[in-house]
Amino acid sequence: MRLFYFGFNEGFFNPHKSLLTKHYPELIPIIDQEVQKEDKAKKILILGGSVVSTNWSHLETRLEKLLQPHYPDKAAIRVYNAAAPANTSLDNLIKYKLLADYDFDLVIYYEAINENRFNNVPAKFFREDYSHVEWYRNIYMILQHPELDYTVVPYTFHFIYRKLNDLFTKSASLDMNGVPQNDIVYGSEIKTSSPYRKNIQELINLANSRNQQLLLMSYAPFFPEGVQLTGSKTDEKYFGGCKFRSNILIWGDVTNVKKGIAAHNKELRELAALNKVNFLDMDQAMVRRKEYYCDICHLSEEDGVQYFATIIKDHILKKQLLWRDHQKYAIVYAEATHRQ
Repeated sequence: MRLFYFGFNEGFFNPHKSLLTKHYPELIPIIDQEVQKEDKAKKILILGGSVVSTNWSHLETRLEKLLQPHYPDKAAIRVYNAAAPANTSLDNLIKYKLLADYDFDLVIYYEAINENRFNNVPAKFFREDYSHVEWYRNIYMILQHPELDYTVVPYTFHFIYRKLNDLFTKSASLDMNGVPQNDIVYGSEIKTSSPYRKNIQELINLANSRNQQLLLMSYAPFFPEGVQLTGSKTDEKYFGGCKFRSNILIWGDVTNVKKGIAAHNKELRELAALNKVNFLDMDQAMVRRKEYYCDICHLSEEDGVQYFATIIKDHILKKQLLWRDHQKYAIVYAEATHRQ
């Protein structure tokens, strides 16, 4: 039965880990590097969606280069990127839980758009744990079977039962590839505010329990003023000439997506204040320039991402988020700033 699921690869011997990393392959490089607690390097973890993911932004490389000259002892700055396209607050919470054995000096969170697509169902089908989305139903089933490393039998029967049940019940189940045109109308009710808040609060609690600094950032979308985006090719002229871009309609109606991001940003601000968490209001800090954006959220690689990364770097330095010896750091930072 293991051969049926995993074949002759590492999944044969570690099926629980293998199934999870098939959903979250961005964790593999982090797990393979073994981020040890005794390592003297300053370690940063990036959580989020495609905007800050490796393929879209290479944010980890940019931050390492920007931060390294400011570190007093010239020790290594290592940034690990666990962000991935389409990931939501729930995905990032799950991934952070899976990295329980890894020690980070700072965890950066930037994501508030992707779960907007989950609003595009009738209220009676919406589930606060996002189990109305096929992606999470699969992940929940894996998480429910920690015994997978010893036996795959319970998981197999659970898998078969669920597939048969789905055939007969025909319950609503969204996928992660966009929104059916007929369902866009349901997205006007922002149902994701409550689960988004719950997930971020749990992320905060988890970071506190691990004694790891957390930096929450508000989301900075770009909706060109006086423009009605339609999802057609004509939208491209309002943004920078990027090689890749995303159509607004993958998240839903333009008005609803804008409203959803604002609702999630509101939750972020409230939670940061309530929990006294480090907060960077990127929505206020990010300059909205056409050449900085590929679409409503993704940033141009040459200009937009670099500007975005510099804002983060400046915030980390100003708030001393990586340094425990604040007095020593203050002197070095003042000298570096003076030289600039």
